[in-house]
Formats: sequence, structure tokens, C-alpha cells
Amino acid sequence: QVLRRLGELHLSLGDALAALAALRRLPPHDLSADAGLLRQLARAARAAQDADAEHDALDRLAAATEDPAERIEARRQLALLTARQIGDLQAAVLAWERVLALDPLDAEANESIASIHQTTGNHTALYQQLRAAVAHHRAALVRQPRSVPLHRQLADLLRRQHRFDAAYCTCVALGELTTLDLEEVAFIERHLRHCNLPSATELAAED
Repeated sequence: QVLRRLGELHLSLGDALAALAALRRLPPHDLSADAGLLRQLARAARAAQDADAEHDALDRLAAATEDPAERIEARRQLALLTARQIGDLQAAVLAWERVLALDPLDAEANESIASIHQTTGNHTALYQQLRAAVAHHRAALVRQPRSVPLHRQLADLLRRQHRFDAAYCTCVALGELTTLDLEEVAFIERHLRHCNLPSATELAAED
């Protein structure tokens, strides 16, 4: 308890290195099983810019917490840390896949994995990942047919697959549920021009 309070005190005073040193002196069992302590340790490591210590704390937190949302967030922070600060793209893909194992509909995880595969030129993995993501979103839409976020994410995934007809249909369905954003409206207009169909503006002028 003394070391824990000491770590809290150092953090409140802005001394991240001292906080990290104090918390690291706690018994190994406490550093593996106490989610609150691991949150504090991750925060201290982040403030101290110690990527390895933050990675270890987040990994332990994901295993220790009983809160599903916190587990997903810890896995997300691990993936971001691995990609941005450690710079290991292959490890980042694995980290993001652990997010998807908890939530297959996570938009950031799907987008991040696709971006890494595209950057590294792994087109087979990109195709497989996008195909799986589309399947998960379509299955979810069967259960939630009026979900605006699911329609929006599916349209984005289909555009990334270059399945523009399917993306167009999804955007049209989305437009029946909510107001389309400017990018979605522009995509529909481009797709209609590509198919030599009149745009919404042209149809309005004819009326």
C-alpha cells in the first residue's frame, strides 16, 4: 500500500519516472492481478515515455481486467503502441487481430490491419482480412438492420475492396436511415456517372 500511494503521489506531482520506479517495486503478484494498479502503472509508463513498460502493463491489464470494454481498450492501446512507438508492423497486425478476436466489428482494428497489409504489399492478407470484415458486418446487419454505424462501416469496407456496386447499394440503404455525409454523397454521384445514370442533381433539374 505504501508503494502504491507513493506511486500515486509521484504521478500527481508530475514525476512519472519516480512513480514508475515506485510501482515497479511492488510484489509481482500485485503487478499481475490488480487491474487498478496496472492502470496506474500503464499511465506512469506512458507519461515517462517508457514504451516497453507501458506495453507490459497494458498486456497484463488486458489479462487481469474483468471489464470487457477495458480489455478491448487495453488491446487497442497495445496495438497502437506496437505500431507507432515500437514500429513492428507484423506485431501490430497480431495485436490488432487480438482486438478483433474480442470485437470483430471494431472499425479502427479493421482499418489499421488493412492499412498495414496495403503498406507492406501483402495483397492476399488484405483481401482475406477485408472479406472477413465484410462477412462479420453483414451478419451483424441481419441482427441490427437499421444500424447506421454498421451500414457506414460496411460501405467503407466495400469501397476499400473496390466492390463499388455493393458499396453504392449500402450507401443508398444508409441514406434511408440517416443523412449521408459529403464523402458518401460524392461517392454515389461518382458511381452514378460511371454507370451513365443521371445524378440526383440532374433528376431534380428534370422535375
